Amino acid sequence: MGFLKNRKDPDTDTSHLSKNLGQYAAKAFASVAVAQIIANIIGLGGSIALARILGPSDFGLMAMLATAIALLTVFENFGLYFATIQKKYLSSDELNFLFWVNLFIAVLMSIIMFISAPFIADFFEQPELKELAQVLSIAFICRGAANQHSALLNRKFQHGKSSISTVIAIFFATVGAIIMAVIGFGVWALVWRQIIEAFVKFVMLWILTGWIPRWVRWKHEYIPSLTMGANITAANLMYYLSRNMDDILIGKFIGNAGLGYYKLSYQLLLLPLRRLSEPVSQIMIPLLSQLQDQPERYLKNYVRVANLLILALWPIGVIFMIHAEILINIIFGAEWISAAGPLKWLASLLLIQGLTSGTGWLLITQARSKEMLYWSVFTSVTTIAAFVAGLPYGIVGVAAAYVIIEYARLPLLFYIVGKHGPVSMKNIYGLIWVHAPAILMFIAIQYSVGQVIVDYNILLQILFIGLSGLSVIPAMLLLPHSRVVVFSSILYIHNKIKDQKRKSKID
Repeated sequence: MGFLKNRKDPDTDTSHLSKNLGQYAAKAFASVAVAQIIANIIGLGGSIALARILGPSDFGLMAMLATAIALLTVFENFGLYFATIQKKYLSSDELNFLFWVNLFIAVLMSIIMFISAPFIADFFEQPELKELAQVLSIAFICRGAANQHSALLNRKFQHGKSSISTVIAIFFATVGAIIMAVIGFGVWALVWRQIIEAFVKFVMLWILTGWIPRWVRWKHEYIPSLTMGANITAANLMYYLSRNMDDILIGKFIGNAGLGYYKLSYQLLLLPLRRLSEPVSQIMIPLLSQLQDQPERYLKNYVRVANLLILALWPIGVIFMIHAEILINIIFGAEWISAAGPLKWLASLLLIQGLTSGTGWLLITQARSKEMLYWSVFTSVTTIAAFVAGLPYGIVGVAAAYVIIEYARLPLLFYIVGKHGPVSMKNIYGLIWVHAPAILMFIAIQYSVGQVIVDYNILLQILFIGLSGLSVIPAMLLLPHSRVVVFSSILYIHNKIKDQKRKSKID
């Protein structure tokens, strides 16, 4: 292939972005938005199809395996993805060096996964996990080989290319998994779904960047990137413990069926959260990194995008909080109804996720990785304690304990994040004040509808939930503060579209 002959180093310079940073960001947002809509449709459709073909036990086995995968994934990129993006001035030598560090660590994680497979199977007392884990270890190498290519594209706001790779990878992985499930591969369909996605994305990113890494020698100037990566990795390890200990405890003491119900409810909410917040993070981290020395523009962009993310997430959270049983029954079938209990609790986290997701942008782009590490240690300890406290009350108790501790930590989180940098604690609480009245109004509306439709047939329930969902519009527009946010956001998006069209005509 022609691209393999291109041994030239990629251009890492981002100085040209400063003149039209808004246009680059707007174009990146548009690319990611379209890609995520497509990815959402493919991913959700695939999950629904697989849930109907496979059973809770298959998903429970994969959830057990996912805890080990997530642990090793913490070390997989060693935080170097963010180090590449956050650094305003990055040499091609350093980029090549970071690639080889990433690949070495990914290969090491793959080997560890393969070797530890028997111990994973013994811990959960599920012998079939051994072979599943060993095969799945292939995915680590693919992801490690693609990490810096993805970081390079996103650093330069070439999100269109990285979005293409994501959509194509998800499409092939989903189609392949469904075919395998239909012909009787069982839980193996879920395993190969991850491997196919990682492999296809790796191939696409290498093709789209045209970058073949070369070997470089160690230089002392690489230490800051490695230090930042190490801090982020340690923080992510703590977050892993706090976000996966619930799966470990449920799988060990309640069983794979209970874990299957719990994991489905978690993933049902994680899908819109990831498909919205993670793509936004892909753009906000490079955007705010470019504005490190411009505090006013930094604050303005943070507030604007945080508002948009909050507006996108909280209506979904309210709908799932109030109508969990109905939605589970409609989407996945009556056999999954036990997932409704934890779903109600976990859905309430979407009311604040639009805000808490942004705190990570601030710490990373301000190079405050040490504070990020300290906070993650505190989060891990308190979350694990909450899981243990909730475990005697089943999967609903674990979900409830998790939600309670998340809300209890918010004031301290806002204090830590807001004590330094352009975004103050006052700015963060201002975001809450703007949206809280509309959220409360929408909750009241949905609760009233839920009481009325409880005895209706499924078709009428769907109709009334859909119609009542439209009440989110007056809930936002009736209140002056949220109305200003909505109209200013619409105007901002409209102006960016006009600017892009005008630029296209000139070109």
